Amino acid sequence: MACPSCGSSFSLVGTDTTATFRPDTVKSIGHFDLQEQLGMGAFGTVWKAHDTELDRTVAIKIPRQGQLNAEDSDKFLREARAAAQLKHPGIVSVHEVGRENDTVYIVSDCIDGLTLTDWLTGQQPTPRESAELCVKIAEALHHAHESGVIHRDLKPGNIMLDRDNEPHIMDFGLAQSSPPRSATKATSSNTPPSTNLTKSALLPPRQNMPSPRC
Repeated sequence: MACPSCGSSFSLVGTDTTATFRPDTVKSIGHFDLQEQLGMGAFGTVWKAHDTELDRTVAIKIPRQGQLNAEDSDKFLREARAAAQLKHPGIVSVHEVGRENDTVYIVSDCIDGLTLTDWLTGQQPTPRESAELCVKIAEALHHAHESGVIHRDLKPGNIMLDRDNEPHIMDFGLAQSSPPRSATKATSSNTPPSTNLTKSALLPPRQNMPSPRC
């Protein structure tokens, strides 16, 4: 897809041929009509779909073909559980988790726009615009933290910008959940908090430094 304003181009569709669904073979899943493939990653594909029961447009995340192993299934459902707790305009809302035969899928808001990564290929925001964008993302993260959810994989590719350039955080597959701050201080985690889950270039300087040796 090419931008008519700046001429830059981007693609949200990969070249991997092992995606779970193909538009020429499967047209629907559950009560959702698949309309357009929006993206593809190592875990599966994201589709734009029409909810035939509520007459609305949604996004559906579907894992690759074949039954999920225990680890993948846990990661997939953890994302749904974490995101479903959060109700904030800056966070992509999860509506439901469905299952059809051996396929589990997540239904969420469909954001009409680009990832921050793709948006930045054709934009050079001013310092003020950058600061305003960071404030909105920080407010959404603060809401998640107050609800006991830590994203742990925040990066430009996991932030969607809609047509009004409003940010929406998505992909809570590595999220760590704990009781809200208003509850007790006891916490639980699916992986050790110290585990490095993010590319080093995106880590804060303190976390990216080697551990001191005594």
